[in-house]
Amino acid sequence: MNTNTESRNWSFRLAAAMIAFILLPVAGQPQELLARSSDKEVKALVKSITTAEKTFERALDAKFKGSILRGPGVELKVGDYLTDLSQATANLEKRFTGSYAASAEATEVLQRSSLMHGYVRKNPSLKGANEWDAVAALLQQLATAYG
Repeated sequence: MNTNTESRNWSFRLAAAMIAFILLPVAGQPQELLARSSDKEVKALVKSITTAEKTFERALDAKFKGSILRGPGVELKVGDYLTDLSQATANLEKRFTGSYAASAEATEVLQRSSLMHGYVRKNPSLKGANEWDAVAALLQQLATAYG
């Protein structure tokens, strides 16, 4: 396995752990908040996430998009990450139907998003942070919709 694949695998494992703390609903919330949203509502939510994610990406500084973020055991090309996130969101939008809930696709979007969420939380002065907050609010709704 090459270093890039190992880094991605580590990133996804880290993202899965972070998602439990960042994006998933808190235990003890009223049951009516955890009720499954209608297909039409989820479809509209996913479309809103796609739009907000594009707005976030446009708000980012070009230098940041071309940068590489390094952390313990991980190296991430921001531009590639943004492309992957956008593709995952587009895939969720395309695959979600009345007969297919696209749970795997929703999980991928949430996992990928958790990395940026953590970075923006640690760097609140990042150009585009306000736009990310809008994305994060929609992702919270998506996580709640999938329970």
